[in-house]
Amino acid sequence: MNELNVNNDLLTSDLLTTNVDQLIFGQLTTDSDVDYYKFQTGLLPTALGVGFTAKFSVNESFDAQAGWKISLIDNSEQVITSVDSSTVTGFAASGELSLSGSYDSAKIAYVKVEKSVTDAGSSSQYKLIFEQHQQISEDAISADAVSIMGDVANHSAFAVTGTSDTDTYLFETTAADASSSMGFVFIDPNATASISLTSSADTALNDSSTVAITERSYAHDGTVTFVNGADTVSLNLSFAIINSDTVSVTLKYADGSLAKDDAGADISARELDYNTNLSVKHSADSSTSVKFSIDSTVALSPSLTIRTIDGGSVTDSLGSTISDTVVNHGKSVTLTADASATAYKLELTSSTDGSYNIQLDGLATRANGPALLTVDDLVGSDYYINTDFSTTAESALPVYLVNKTNGVDLASVFIPTSLSNNLETMYFMSNDTVAGIGTFATATSVSASDYASLANTQHLDLSTYTAGTEFSIWGFAANQSLIAADTVDGTARSVGQHNASAIMGATFKVTEQGINSALSATNIAEGETATLTLSLSQALTGSETISVSLSNTSNDLSFSSDQVTFNASTQSIDVTVTAIAGDADFSQSESVSIDFTPTTAGFTNLLVPSLNLTTSEDIPSFSISTQNVALVTADSSYQYTISLDNASSFSDDLPANVSIAVASGFVISTSADIADAVTGAIAFSASNTSASLYVLADTTAVADAAVPTTGIESAVTHTVALGSLTIASAIDNVNVTRAVIHTNSQVSLSGTTATDAIAATAAQESITLLAGADSVSYTSDSDIAGDSIDGGDGTDVLNLVSAKADYTIADTGNQTYTVTHGSHVLNISNIENVSFAGTTAVALNSLNEDPVVNSSHGLTDTNFNTAINTTQTIDLSSLFSDPEGDSLTLYFSVNSGAAPSWVQFDADTKILTLAPGSSDAGTYTLAISASDEAVALDPAPSISFSMVIPATNVDANILASSTHSITGLNLELWSETGSSAEQSLTTTNGEVSIDTNHTVDHVKLSESSAYNMADAIDISDVLLAVKHIIDVSSLTGNAKQAADVNNDGSVDISDVLLIVKHVIDIAPIDHFDLVDSSGNRVTQLTDLTSGDAPSYQLIMNGDVNMDGAFSETYTTALDVV
Repeated sequence: MNELNVNNDLLTSDLLTTNVDQLIFGQLTTDSDVDYYKFQTGLLPTALGVGFTAKFSVNESFDAQAGWKISLIDNSEQVITSVDSSTVTGFAASGELSLSGSYDSAKIAYVKVEKSVTDAGSSSQYKLIFEQHQQISEDAISADAVSIMGDVANHSAFAVTGTSDTDTYLFETTAADASSSMGFVFIDPNATASISLTSSADTALNDSSTVAITERSYAHDGTVTFVNGADTVSLNLSFAIINSDTVSVTLKYADGSLAKDDAGADISARELDYNTNLSVKHSADSSTSVKFSIDSTVALSPSLTIRTIDGGSVTDSLGSTISDTVVNHGKSVTLTADASATAYKLELTSSTDGSYNIQLDGLATRANGPALLTVDDLVGSDYYINTDFSTTAESALPVYLVNKTNGVDLASVFIPTSLSNNLETMYFMSNDTVAGIGTFATATSVSASDYASLANTQHLDLSTYTAGTEFSIWGFAANQSLIAADTVDGTARSVGQHNASAIMGATFKVTEQGINSALSATNIAEGETATLTLSLSQALTGSETISVSLSNTSNDLSFSSDQVTFNASTQSIDVTVTAIAGDADFSQSESVSIDFTPTTAGFTNLLVPSLNLTTSEDIPSFSISTQNVALVTADSSYQYTISLDNASSFSDDLPANVSIAVASGFVISTSADIADAVTGAIAFSASNTSASLYVLADTTAVADAAVPTTGIESAVTHTVALGSLTIASAIDNVNVTRAVIHTNSQVSLSGTTATDAIAATAAQESITLLAGADSVSYTSDSDIAGDSIDGGDGTDVLNLVSAKADYTIADTGNQTYTVTHGSHVLNISNIENVSFAGTTAVALNSLNEDPVVNSSHGLTDTNFNTAINTTQTIDLSSLFSDPEGDSLTLYFSVNSGAAPSWVQFDADTKILTLAPGSSDAGTYTLAISASDEAVALDPAPSISFSMVIPATNVDANILASSTHSITGLNLELWSETGSSAEQSLTTTNGEVSIDTNHTVDHVKLSESSAYNMADAIDISDVLLAVKHIIDVSSLTGNAKQAADVNNDGSVDISDVLLIVKHVIDIAPIDHFDLVDSSGNRVTQLTDLTSGDAPSYQLIMNGDVNMDGAFSETYTTALDVV
């Protein structure tokens, strides 16, 4: 539809109504011009709502300063949603806007196009596509699910059959770099809240009909009107149910502004407990308020389940699975959408009938939805909309005359669009018999790649058809879709609302006549020409004529004649096509089309394929170089040069004009003299290729005394124009700073993307360099006054005035360093090289000396041996040192891999803790390296230790008897000649751990009371030893070891004497032997690395008959298997 053919400047009942989606061409002829378009799509009668998208694009070159605004307006003239190009980043380059929203099916949609609120107007032609998707319950179309297309509200209703109704929705996401969050919101439009209003004196208030507002029911998004004194106040009420105790309330005044409480705070999403008063002012500036409370609410509360289409679970923001989750009115549930392309199934189950709205905020940016299909100026966007393919419906289709010799490309009539760039297949069918086209039962499919390349599969050969033959073809476009591959009841969802356009049709009538076109060149530059030859397929006779109009919607081309006429004597016509010189739409190379429209009656619908050619134009290419990047002062200037790199392409008649602007306090001059200030645009052309510019201090506008210590900063901006057209961002800004040089000054100085040379001053400077091989030079160390330098991209150099030995340079990591000279500190980042006292520059990272392993650290492998289920600590503070005293970071690896969790290091205390568990036994190599930078060095100074962790930390079991073990006692290990214990072992439930191997002669107890030593040895033990000596009765096993008091391996008279001395209290015996299960005395305790721990019994020396016993305090019963 062409807007220029209709009166659409007023929103009236006479406005042309379109009942199908449309492709519209329009134009705002003046700044005050407004275009309205009325849509009332013929949806299925069961549709409950409409989701829409309005896509606006400028169809020809336009001023980059111009802008448009598009709005959706309902039949009450309320704006549902709008977008202004001034708020859209990149609009000047793309010329595209997109507006999405929804409305219930009772409304009529109006799209309004007008000038941007802030940007300039333009009369450039625009294109508007308005597409709608019906929002409908799957029950109404006997489907198992319907699709959610974006993040606009989706209108539907529960219709309970039996005990409940489950509505199922499908949606699909495209792949992304990371997972994303989406917010599901459920709204019951019929939800009500029971409201009470009282005055500040607690008197019930009435509505305008003098009915008291006490526990009065009001609808969500409804109006509450009350009278208080002389004031009548209306409040818009919306609410969400938080839980059984609390609601969230938003109140607005009649003008749409948020209502205020007594404290002047906005009442927006205010959480309020039931039967709790909220103060509400009559108006924002009123001193009178009322008490508002909600007593109860009534709303649908269905359950929500979301999972992937293959049954995988989906979690909310708390990590909980979204399954049978109750959602109240206004309830928001945040779900996590996987980064990969994924199809989802959403189910809402209710036991109560009622309308509702749902919304998936955040889906639009990742939605994989259906394709669009355009035929003529009609747009098909919803697979379920068009269901009438009858003869009557075909009679209303657009009719195209097609030449039997040339045939027809379906791609020239059925034009698909895939917003997600994943068009997969075109489908075609016919009620007629058409060669190459299937029926509705067996549609013909053409792959997207074949369709785009105009392959034979989309071409209809009409050579066998008789002139005058008519046939109709229906087609639709389908995107790739994960939902399409899903199987339901054994059948794949290959097409549907989730991926397919509406089914669109066209009628074709075969004719002998046709118009052929050819170009002498398919690539032409600005100002160049090509010859377009047009000819007829069938010669005209007599007075017959056919006129054809030529057009180029992008306005890049002109024609020697834009209307040609064929007659009996003129069967072929040549037209000169010129690429318009100076048509600066700033696209270096673009594909443009020539469209042909027959205008002679009887041939206006003759299908003539468009021709494409490529035009190229010269875009001014500027570069900047700097000669002096410095603070602007009364004595110094910032100097740079602008060059037009392709100046030979621009004549003096059509130069590239550059206008320069800078803030007050600066002046741009062509010399160091302010008298040469630039007062107008500078014209660049083949005869004027560059301009050297000086940024000077304008002390007349701003005196030095008025310059703050932080300086005055300004961007020098450059606006490039060709004729009346402006090129955005053709020349970079230059950032300058004016300052008064003083040690108290703290100023910023910026470089450019070119190569800059900067001389530091006595001011404290924060210098930011950009790209380029830049340099910053200090002529005095005193100028290092807390400066900071960021080198940005490129390879940069810092020039210091003194020798290297005069500075301390510390690497603080991530390409940052501190340079210290006495009390002066310079912080630098992204500077790669440094020179000292005029010497050749060297890499900054080559100045640092690596840490070293201390030769006197004193640690060996033994320090790192430990046992399972024990904790070992090792002090590493002396392991490494740094020649420059830099702080060190230690890195650990075990067996060439990451250190396990039982290896922990405290960087503050330098203590390494080893705490292996039961499953960590083994032999490991622990490698420790050090770095004095923020990252690990490569190669790094390192040292390795062997860690041996035995499979058990129990090396022996100590028994008190055959039925009990020792516990809670320290066993002192004595050598044969020792004057003190050499080692003490702690027994826990009989178990002892031995860190190193020990030789032992006898054992003493830490608690002498643990064994009844005084009573255990008596004359009976003497007699048993004597009987053994005189062979009356032999001692064996534990008894023999008890009798061998001096542990010399035999029982003799010396042992008897020792026992007697104990009995008569001359020399008490207080030591024990460790005896194994074979009755042998144990003299070696071993640190086990594998195997089962042996059991040893403590035998009291001298207690031959073993009638002594350990106290129960120090024994524990053995487990008997």
